[in-house]
Amino acid sequence: MHNNHWILLPYNRFRFRVPMLSVFRHFTLPHLLYSPKQTCLSTAAVMATQTCVTTASISKEEALSLAGHRHACHVMLYANTKANLFGRTPIKHIVLMQMRFDGLLGFPGGLVDPSAESLEAGLSRELKEELGVAVPVSPEDHVVSCHAPSCPTLITHFYVKKMEESEIKEVERAAVIMATDHGLEVMGMVRVPLYFLKKGGGLPSFLSHSFIGNSRSQLLSALQQFSLLSQGELDEAVRQADQLRQQPNLR
Repeated sequence: MHNNHWILLPYNRFRFRVPMLSVFRHFTLPHLLYSPKQTCLSTAAVMATQTCVTTASISKEEALSLAGHRHACHVMLYANTKANLFGRTPIKHIVLMQMRFDGLLGFPGGLVDPSAESLEAGLSRELKEELGVAVPVSPEDHVVSCHAPSCPTLITHFYVKKMEESEIKEVERAAVIMATDHGLEVMGMVRVPLYFLKKGGGLPSFLSHSFIGNSRSQLLSALQQFSLLSQGELDEAVRQADQLRQQPNLR
């Protein structure tokens, strides 16, 4: 069934497109549930990335030495900020994710061919398509590479890059104005709310959404590793998110 109708929804001060079909299927977007069930898709590149749950990390060098494997690279962009929500709740950090064409949350990036370009160069090329800016990514930004057992020939490489607040705001603007994938493979950029509000609002509610593949665990791991949130805060956010998924009427 083809659907050519779209609606604009506000989220975190941004607007992104949502297929009407997905709205009717799930009724209300913020109540989408994170599903642990994963699939491995072997067709279009955008469908093949971030779709496998990983169980063990390997070095980037070892990953590149494996013959006959595909490589998917994604990045978490973040910046510090002194802004406050409603003038009283510190936002502290801007962390970017994106709403994908399938209604799932994920990180920008895609498939890279290491025989034709470096992982970092390929990731920057993908960012140019999805964000409208070829954000430079260096080997020092690499965090982890994982072999996906449910996708035997796919290896995921995850990067984290810190930017200045002015730079990340420019990325947000370019993603709407200049990105060739905007409104197609990417519905829009989304800021991750790293604060807590009443009734599970903020980060817990965000974590109760649907994420592609292992991007939810990548987000949680990066927030802890780069000291954007404490382990206690993350544990509490996950606990509240689990409650919201089990009892959505608590919202």
